[in-house]
Amino acid sequence: MKNKKTIIGVVVGLIILIIIILLLRGCTRKEYTIKFDTDGGSIIDSIKVKENDKIEKPSDPTKEGYDFAGWYYNDKKFDFNTKVKKNMTLKAKWKSDGTGIVLKDTDLEITVEDELTLEIESLLKGLKKEDLIWESSDGSIVTVDKDGKIKALKAGKVTITVKTKDGERKATVTVTVKEKEQPVEEEQQTTATNSGSSGRRQTGGGYTPSAPSNPQPAEPTKPVYVLLLHKENMVLGGSLQWSARILKDGADITGSVNTFNYNSSDFFSGTYVDNNSVNTGVRSATILLNDGSTVQATVSYS
Repeated sequence: MKNKKTIIGVVVGLIILIIIILLLRGCTRKEYTIKFDTDGGSIIDSIKVKENDKIEKPSDPTKEGYDFAGWYYNDKKFDFNTKVKKNMTLKAKWKSDGTGIVLKDTDLEITVEDELTLEIESLLKGLKKEDLIWESSDGSIVTVDKDGKIKALKAGKVTITVKTKDGERKATVTVTVKEKEQPVEEEQQTTATNSGSSGRRQTGGGYTPSAPSNPQPAEPTKPVYVLLLHKENMVLGGSLQWSARILKDGADITGSVNTFNYNSSDFFSGTYVDNNSVNTGVRSATILLNDGSTVQATVSYS
């Protein structure tokens, strides 16, 4: 019985000793320093962690123009269930949020041949204008150089993009190009006013209206001539009297035409007009001008 009590006493004593050793060991465990490198983000203070304990994950840091991508240790994403056995520095990883470049305009309207330089209103810290890349979605409409200067070549719509070399940050502006407005020229056409009560002047069966006061200048190439013939009446001797006007590109140039009568070959090339009617099948005529030159004209009757 005595031996039994002795054994029990020894066992209890050992248990107490073990407990004391564990407590002492727990009180004397090593502590390690855990640092957080935010790589330019908001500051997170270092912490102390006892050996074999886990690191409590801190609040995510912030950084302008970036989204937080996690904590990394030795280039591998850190597992916060890992037991600490040494000093450690965890480093924050970031990914671009796509912002950081702000253009003054996002929509522009210009005209063909316009040139201007697009303005950058703000840049993320660390970015430089000279490191940016400018691109046009259609260089046949608008070109852009390395400094953001654009030139409109023809009408249309394009997107101009400015971005970082890695393409992670960019901004765009829509450019609409309009045609240049052409000046409106009013066409002035004057009609010769003939003398006399009948509005015409006769000379030996012919007719020479006065020149218009302000004739329309002729086009430099391929002018269009029209001979306007109007049947007037019969005169003594059976001659048929005609009045006529000559138009050049819509301008009355009758005063620049030699005197003529109704059956002059100057007007009816190879055809004739009898005393009672005009051959209305004639649709072209040769006109003799005062300078001695001849021109072809279409014929219109009334």
